[in-house]
Amino acid sequence: MENRGIRSFDLYFDESGNFEESPIVAAASFDRLEAPQHQSQLVGLLAPAGMLTKESAAQALEGIFHDLGRELPEQIHATEFSDHASYQVLVQKTIKAVQARRWQPVRLVNRDRLGFGDKSATYTHLVAELVVRLLSSLSSIGEGKIRLNIIGATVMLKQPGQAELSKLEVNEYRSRIIEYVSMTAVRLGAAHLHRKWEVVDVSLRSGLYHRALQLCDTLSNASYKNFRRCDPETRTLLKTAFGAYDYTLARTDLLEHVDQHCNGSSYALAVQAIAENWQRSHLAPEVQTGLAERLGRVLRALAGQTATARNAQLRQLADWAGQYLELRDINVAEGALWFMQEHVALPLQKLVADPVKADTEWFLARLLVYRLGNHNHRGDLVTSRAICDQLNQSFPSLACRWEYAPLLTEALTYRAVHLNDCGEHDEASEIMGAVDGCYAALTSLMADALPGIFPARVRTRYRGVALGTKVQSEIYAALRDPGRLEEARRLSDEALDEFVTEGDLQRQFQYRCQIEALAGDYASARSWLARGLCSGRDDHDALAQLIKLLHGPQQGFALLHWSRIAMEAGRSGNKTEMDAYAAAFERAGLTTSPWLVALGQAFPAHAIRRHMAVFNSHLRRSRQGIVTLRGMRQLASAGRPPLLLMQLAAIAEVAAACCSELPEETRRLLNGHGKDKGVYLLAGEFTTSVEAFPRLREIAGRISAACQAFEKTGCRDAGGIAAACRLVP
Repeated sequence: MENRGIRSFDLYFDESGNFEESPIVAAASFDRLEAPQHQSQLVGLLAPAGMLTKESAAQALEGIFHDLGRELPEQIHATEFSDHASYQVLVQKTIKAVQARRWQPVRLVNRDRLGFGDKSATYTHLVAELVVRLLSSLSSIGEGKIRLNIIGATVMLKQPGQAELSKLEVNEYRSRIIEYVSMTAVRLGAAHLHRKWEVVDVSLRSGLYHRALQLCDTLSNASYKNFRRCDPETRTLLKTAFGAYDYTLARTDLLEHVDQHCNGSSYALAVQAIAENWQRSHLAPEVQTGLAERLGRVLRALAGQTATARNAQLRQLADWAGQYLELRDINVAEGALWFMQEHVALPLQKLVADPVKADTEWFLARLLVYRLGNHNHRGDLVTSRAICDQLNQSFPSLACRWEYAPLLTEALTYRAVHLNDCGEHDEASEIMGAVDGCYAALTSLMADALPGIFPARVRTRYRGVALGTKVQSEIYAALRDPGRLEEARRLSDEALDEFVTEGDLQRQFQYRCQIEALAGDYASARSWLARGLCSGRDDHDALAQLIKLLHGPQQGFALLHWSRIAMEAGRSGNKTEMDAYAAAFERAGLTTSPWLVALGQAFPAHAIRRHMAVFNSHLRRSRQGIVTLRGMRQLASAGRPPLLLMQLAAIAEVAAACCSELPEETRRLLNGHGKDKGVYLLAGEFTTSVEAFPRLREIAGRISAACQAFEKTGCRDAGGIAAACRLVP
């Protein structure tokens, strides 16, 4: 695996226009609406992080105003340069100043005055559009992750029914930007790039006083209304400066847009356009009605097609819906998938005479499989179990058609993942064993039947995934019965021999690292992790430096497996391994990794923080362990039993490990303190909430009982707590 660096940028921008674009309406409605006179736009400067600051912008402005023969004022408004000649000099000097410093001017014009609801919604949608266009452009000219800090001018908007201007709240602004960036990435076909992007910070600054935003104001004013204030020379200079970063937002009226797709029998594209706007706030009533009417019309048209023609459209829709999973934004993905299920797949089932003969069952199953994978990732066992029950109804029709064997295999695999999350490892292992056996038999039959075409060994990823999932089942089962680690090793060898692609092999190397860590063979665990990182060295320093270069989920899962080695070394009291890990971790500066300190992190942050909290407590750095534990508690885990159980185990194990150093903290962790609930209350609440999942309820009960026994021994014998907590993956 090649480790590529992280590119970080700052985007400063100002706006022109009042963002009073009309909400999306029917074309016939435009003549009864007061259309805005000019297109709103965003104009800014993009620079490598830290290169464009208030100070560097001030230096640029001082040079510009020196050339103008003026003192640099505290506030700068390009609108105040009424003299035409002086204005041209101001703009031209600004262009040359930013170009000399390699600050890239950028612009997005809402050419067709596309509205998204109220003014704040329109404004934030345009910001998201600009951000995705920029990130896509940057991705095309370099490798690795891109981090972006967004600094906009404070926005004052007059909302409907309000007499006064109101300030756009930064928290609302930030949350909307993050959501809209995800959705825009899918619409623009950039979902596959989204995981390489990170919007690090979104903030608002005073456009009146911030020097960088004053530069943006000049460029925005000069390019507003189609460069109206610029003479030909200045216009050419500014257009050249924008270059490929001069974007437009243009689209026909929404209903007309849908109609165009329908008239061309592009029903999948019509449904996509409807889906993207279905829940948009402040749609004009006639548009909401129009969308519903057109969706019904599209579904009737699909129902009237032959199965072959219809499936070509449905496959396109399934692929489009699947792109939302690439975003790793569970809520956005669920919204898109739920719409497709409830408003497309199920109504279509009712419109065809026989769903099996019409061959539409697979489409519903495809969406359910996507949703199951999404909710498995979230740890929402209740919803996952309900989806499994729905999928069970589709199995008979899928199982009798060979072409749907891969979809059925994927459904069974996600079901097994769900069972593993529920602690039902034997059943999960049995299901994956059946899938493995099916593909193993099939590949041998193919070679026997057509020896001149098929080689003696035919590999398939479907079998590899089944083997890999069964490996996980055996690993988790080995937490109760360590003897099953040998079976996990055997299956791991088979999975490694079945997979071909680099990503699949790296995942299996990490699973093997987990096996050896649980077995107490830390050198072997490091060796397998090093193979997953394409490293020839497996010492902790080498691993730390490689993990430091990773980003996003890639870094998260590498940290997950590496920190597990540390936790297991702490549990076994291997001081040499613990000290080497701690020193390497700190030398690499990983103590500030977002997976350890940032709020709002998704899994595997919960597991990483658990590992580190337990490790630090065993290393006799109990206060640090408690701080990490506090960070784990701050992560979202409500309604997600696997994460809640992980938190319960972490609290109990840290409480036991830190008793000799901080006995008062041990009592607080067990019994609660202030707003922080203790083990006993958490275990009681948990067991009540997981009635449908007896294995998890049993583990929580064992942890609570072990803590009680620990207190009865005067907090001397923590063996029961360690054994109970070890049952939690």
